[in-house]
Amino acid sequence: TNYLHTMHSNNNNSNEDSSAAAAAVGMYRQKRLIDTLNNAKGKHVVGAATSMVTLLIPPGTQLVRVTKLLTAELSAAGCIKSRLNRHAVTTALKSLQVRMKTLSVLPTNGLACFADSVDCVLYEPIAPLNRFVYLCDSEFHVDALLEQLQESDSYGY
Repeated sequence: TNYLHTMHSNNNNSNEDSSAAAAAVGMYRQKRLIDTLNNAKGKHVVGAATSMVTLLIPPGTQLVRVTKLLTAELSAAGCIKSRLNRHAVTTALKSLQVRMKTLSVLPTNGLACFADSVDCVLYEPIAPLNRFVYLCDSEFHVDALLEQLQESDSYGY
């Protein structure tokens, strides 16, 4: 009986170790993604000042709401005066629309989407996102993902 109990407790430690390792890998991946996104500041399209789209979708958000937002923003982007910037923004929004159509449900922690005229990245964060964010700017806004990486020293309320 002791042998079985010992084996069972070793399996629990192994599961705890593997979940801790998975959490560490998740944090590493998220930090690497943040570094990549921070280095991508507007260098793809010269003259397209605000062509980088950040979309943070918390869990529980309806995908229909996001699709309608992207459609409305795409039609509003048609009014951008600069031809280069208009093309870059519409390309980013269209790529986001295409990628969003492939989803049937949101991941459990929500979804962080980053798009420019060249790339479109959909990423499930390591912790649930707290707020809905849509920004079109000259850089990707990764503050919410950075907050998740910082360890909290306070507990309770």
